[in-house]
Amino acid sequence: MAGLPNAAEVISSAVTFSERFAYRPRAGLEREAEEFALVVPARQLGVEWEQDSLGEALANAGGYPYMVQLIGDATWTAAGRPDPGARITLDQVRAGRTAMAADLDALFRARWANATTGERELMHAMASLGDEHARRADIARALGVTSDSLSVPRARLLDKGFVQAGERGTLEFTIPGFAKFIRDLDEF
Repeated sequence: MAGLPNAAEVISSAVTFSERFAYRPRAGLEREAEEFALVVPARQLGVEWEQDSLGEALANAGGYPYMVQLIGDATWTAAGRPDPGARITLDQVRAGRTAMAADLDALFRARWANATTGERELMHAMASLGDEHARRADIARALGVTSDSLSVPRARLLDKGFVQAGERGTLEFTIPGFAKFIRDLDEF
């Protein structure tokens, strides 16, 4: 089973025996796992991926499991739900990427709409620092506040699964591309 980075805390607050569960945090997928997720189901249906189309799909997914699912589904749809003997082409992956971008935009808009003003300000400060993890001290500096004042919006964003704690004292967005989405908003 899979869950958000704070799943252990949420589950343990609901059931007392959850401390017996083995929680294994997972980083991004390895390239072999991404390939497996795209190639094997297609092959089982008699469909092959062209090498350049597979490479393009994997570049779009970036190791993020949900993105692998999105690009795979969008490409499969763009290919017309192919029959056995068909090949997934680069043009189909590119058409899938366009559809995937629309899905991600909807996801990002929903996340943004479900954030309070304080949470949005914190996420905007994070996004302004780049696409990778952001140090809590740098976020506070960007907002002109103390690091301690980030505790409440940080906790709420962690609970919502919008961000996750990275290395000690850092935060990162849970979905690749969300930082760019925020930077592109006209709100700030």
